[in-house]
Amino acid sequence: MLAVSWLFLALAVVTLLLGLSREGLFLIYVSIGSSVAATVALLAGLLRRPRPDGPF
Repeated sequence: MLAVSWLFLALAVVTLLLGLSREGLFLIYVSIGSSVAATVALLAGLLRRPRPDGPF
């Protein structure tokens, strides 16, 4: 999940830079969505990680 989070973050940076350079509001919205997806993927990966003291 960490790798997926990094991919979403890279997509967010690229689309933000393209959106700012070409004045594309849609690309900025895609960047925001990618940032949210990266955060969700990172949190999901952290929550799914097994604890050292047991399964619960």
